[in-house]
Amino acid sequence: MMRPLSLFFVTFFSVLLPTVCDTDTVRVLADHAACDVCIVCDLDNTLVRPAGLLGSDEWFTDFLKQSDHKIFSEHIKRLIHLFEEIHHRVPLIRLEDDSHEILISCACRGARILGMTARSRRLQERTVEQLKALAIDFSVSSGLQDQDLGDNKSICSGIVFCNGGSKAELFRKLADAEGYRPSVLIVIDDRRGYLEQFRELCDELDISCLLYHYRGADSYRERYTRAAAVHELKKFIAEHPEVAESALIICAAFGMVDFSH
Repeated sequence: MMRPLSLFFVTFFSVLLPTVCDTDTVRVLADHAACDVCIVCDLDNTLVRPAGLLGSDEWFTDFLKQSDHKIFSEHIKRLIHLFEEIHHRVPLIRLEDDSHEILISCACRGARILGMTARSRRLQERTVEQLKALAIDFSVSSGLQDQDLGDNKSICSGIVFCNGGSKAELFRKLADAEGYRPSVLIVIDDRRGYLEQFRELCDELDISCLLYHYRGADSYRERYTRAAAVHELKKFIAEHPEVAESALIICAAFGMVDFSH
């Protein structure tokens, strides 16, 4: 059981701290983990990322920056398919060596911990497999049962697959279905937009919250270059010729002509 005084300080500081706080480490989660506290962890570029450039947030964003809005809707599904094909073939790495230990420590203190990702249901088994290799497991700490949520959204092994939708809205639907309201909601994500959505949700539901904008992956974004991604994609196609046609079609459609040469 968490001592009342501990819960008081968690709630007190969740009001005093800025709405969204920058952090470069997930260790901040351990500072506030306690019973009746719920922690929501983003995956990509927060806990984990691909070992290389392909399949990373910055790689995906680079494509979108080149897109012509007239073809965006026509080819976005192909791009997502390529993203998923890449992830079926590449490993993930932890952004912090001890992040899995931090999560275990938080769970041992009684916090409810779940993963939330923009990935779709189509990647759920592979994602769980990727995380298992890194000793990251939400299946027990989340308290969630596996289920298909429709529209390529799902819950699998304690991870909510949002298929690019609002994480806050999906969290609310799941919490409403349980009649669940944590005393404090802690969210860590590298996307500020998702954090703002959770801020609005907590304001509406009158839930104390701590929102952490994870900056630990910034150095990867800063080091990203298209030339390096071109080299990596050529090597990937050579090793996995079964995805070559799809990759070249996407590169041409999004004006990434350098990728197909």
